[in-house]
Amino acid sequence: MSENTKSENEASPANEAVMEDQASGESQAENTSELSDVGSDSEVGTTEEASAETEGPEMDSGAGSESDSGEEEFELSPDELKSLLKRSEERDVYLDELRRMKAEFDNYQKRVRRERPGWEAQAVRRLIQDLLPIIDTFERAMESAENATVESLAEGVSMTLTMALQTLESHKVKEIQAKGEEFDPNFHEAILQMPTDDPELDGKVIDVQQKGYTHGDAIVRPSKVVVGKAQTPAKDSKSDSDKDPKEEEASEEKAKKS
Repeated sequence: MSENTKSENEASPANEAVMEDQASGESQAENTSELSDVGSDSEVGTTEEASAETEGPEMDSGAGSESDSGEEEFELSPDELKSLLKRSEERDVYLDELRRMKAEFDNYQKRVRRERPGWEAQAVRRLIQDLLPIIDTFERAMESAENATVESLAEGVSMTLTMALQTLESHKVKEIQAKGEEFDPNFHEAILQMPTDDPELDGKVIDVQQKGYTHGDAIVRPSKVVVGKAQTPAKDSKSDSDKDPKEEEASEEKAKKS
């Protein structure tokens, strides 16, 4: 009996340790189950909030679709769609053509600006070449002036003037005809008005002080002219001393009656 009691007393501490371990394990299991329950509850709340958020835009989009459905939809027939596509293609063609023409015009302007100085220099060189023979004629006239007579000098100057005018005419430079013509401010510059007794000369050029010239349609220099102005005859008027007294009395009576 004593041995059995001793063995039970020795086994009791071990049994108590085992029972404590089992109790701690059960408490940990309960805590874990509680934590899992809390996590599942939080997950359920999160999913419910997410579903509520997703349902909001869907409801909004549904409302928008309902409002949009109230508007009339515009539909094109096949012929109208074909015509619209054709016009779109034509627009693209015209736009490409416009861009090409603009590029060509820009290139033309650049080329003109680049070549214009050369054209002007070429025109000046041509005029110089035509004027050189006139200068040669003057030089020969100066060399022979000591032994030449007045008549020969006058003839030489006349020939040289004719050459100069022909040169100008070859360059489309012409003299403005002014004398005897009606005064035209586009071609004439009046420097003086001269009274004249001839009424037919009123407003006409009666003298040319400096000739004018044109180049094509452009005026190089207007003609400086004298313009005639017809004199208006003075009207015969009686002075107060020359009036007849009877006429004065008659006029006064008429004035009183009126």
